[in-house]
Amino acid sequence: MEFDKTEDFIGRLSRMKPMMSEAEAEALTDAIMEQLPSRTGSRRILWMRVVRNISAAAAVFLAGLFLWQGRMTDSVGATDVTAAESPRLERYVSQYEVADSREKRIELFRKHNERSRRMNEFKNVVKRNYYANL
Repeated sequence: MEFDKTEDFIGRLSRMKPMMSEAEAEALTDAIMEQLPSRTGSRRILWMRVVRNISAAAAVFLAGLFLWQGRMTDSVGATDVTAAESPRLERYVSQYEVADSREKRIELFRKHNERSRRMNEFKNVVKRNYYANL
């Protein structure tokens, strides 16, 4: 019964049209517009988001360059010479020194392969023991 009264009252209110003069309508519009938040703060927040995104992209780019440079240094060999100086250096390196450094790299590669093989054997023994005890 009370629900019916509420529905009836809401129905009458929705059918009513507001009666106000032009001055009252403008005053109401002005009051509503004054209560809205200013947009200058949101423009500052937008600027800060743009700066944050650009700085994050720059950080990722620099980290990628750092990793790429490290990979390139490892593939060429650890030297104190930059890539720009390497063509000048090649003129002064004798044939024997190049052969000697090649032999050193081959020896390091063999040692690495041997260590990797031993580590894989150790991992396989551990795995076999683990699965045998299940």
